[in-house]
Formats: sequence, C-alpha cells, structure tokens
Amino acid sequence: MKKILSTIILVILNLSCLANAQDSVVIGVGEITSSIPGSDPQTFQTMLETQLIKTNKFTVIERARLEQVIQEQGLSQMGLTTDGSDLGGITGVDYLIYGSITKLGATTSGSSFGGFGAGGSTYEMSVDLRIVDTQTGEVILADTVENTAKAGSSISLGGISSSSSKGDPLSDVQRLTSRGIVGAVATTIYPAKIIAIQNDGTHIINYGNGLLEIDDYLKVFEVGEGFQDPETGEI
Repeated sequence: MKKILSTIILVILNLSCLANAQDSVVIGVGEITSSIPGSDPQTFQTMLETQLIKTNKFTVIERARLEQVIQEQGLSQMGLTTDGSDLGGITGVDYLIYGSITKLGATTSGSSFGGFGAGGSTYEMSVDLRIVDTQTGEVILADTVENTAKAGSSISLGGISSSSSKGDPLSDVQRLTSRGIVGAVATTIYPAKIIAIQNDGTHIINYGNGLLEIDDYLKVFEVGEGFQDPETGEI
C-alpha cells in the first residue's frame, strides 16, 4: 500500500439518515460473556447496541427479537459462539457480534522521593471480538480491542496532600472500548473511504459522528497493486 498522507484533520459531518433502513445491513449483538468479577456484560452489550445505531450504517435488531429469531430457527447461542457450525442462514439477520470481556479493572501507579509522592489509577478493558456472517457461518473478523481511561490522581508533599477525581472512569473505559469495537465492526463491513475533496483541502469520508470525534486523526492510504498468494489465493 502506498501512503499518501501521514495525518489529516477531518471535518466530521452528521451523516444521519443517508441510508434507507430497508436496504441497510441488519446486525445483532449476540452473547457477551465475562469471567471478570464485578463486570456487567449486559450493560456493555447495551453500550454496543447504542454505538452501532449512532453510526447510521446498520439496522440493529432488538435483543429480545434476536433471541426469538434464534430460537424459532432451532439454533442455539452455544452453537453460534463456538465454530458457527449450527448456522445455516438466519433469516432477517446479516451479521452477529460476539465478545468476551477478558480484562476490566484498575491499575495503580505511584512514586515517592524525599517526602514527595504522586500516584494515580488507570482503568483498563480488553474484549475479544468476533463478527459472524450468519448466512455462511464464516468469522469475518476476530480481534482484541483494548482501551484505557484515567482515574483520579493524588500528590503529597510533607504533611500536605491533594487529590482529584475524574468522572466515572469505569464507565468511560467501557464506552471507549465499545466505540473501538463498533469502529472495527463498521469498517470491516463498510470500509472507510474518502468520498470527496473540497477546494480548501477538506477531506470528506463516509463516516460521521457516530464513529469519529473532533480532533481525531486518520492515516490515509491509496490502495496499490495487489498480490495473490499462490498457495491460499489470498490477496
């Protein structure tokens, strides 16, 4: 791939209602599992559904309806989350997202020297993600999405100390991770592309504020010549 621009500032447009809901891809969030004490997979699943809707790229099937469809077609969540062998095509659903929360918690760091001390906490989250094509059973993306959010900090000098807190870092790191997951999902199904370049050099891409935020930076590439692996046929 030939790199043509290292970084570019994007004006983020509100691209809502561009796609007809009848023609958009239908996607559902399947089972989200976790072995982490204190985690809430259902709340995280709701965050994923909300973020998917905000992209305006998908029709998101409601959770209860998805479970009903799976049951009506004689399938099981267990079969869908293992190797996809139970899939013979789920009517009305194009893709399913599955995930497993593998890390969620805070790490604390600090240092002290000559009566001066400083410390803080960072919340970390990691999710193993899979996107399954419900018509073929193929896993089209398997990845690990990780993110962090800063919590409060403290400083002490002699007998004087001060501290600060920052919102709800546990919720923040989950929302950041859900945004990262939806970004991976959306751009796998609908690759991000430049669709126009204005006279002032502003580059317009096919995503709006459901995926991007002001001050985000993207690397832009031009797709070059493709090469085929003679053994696998992969491009």
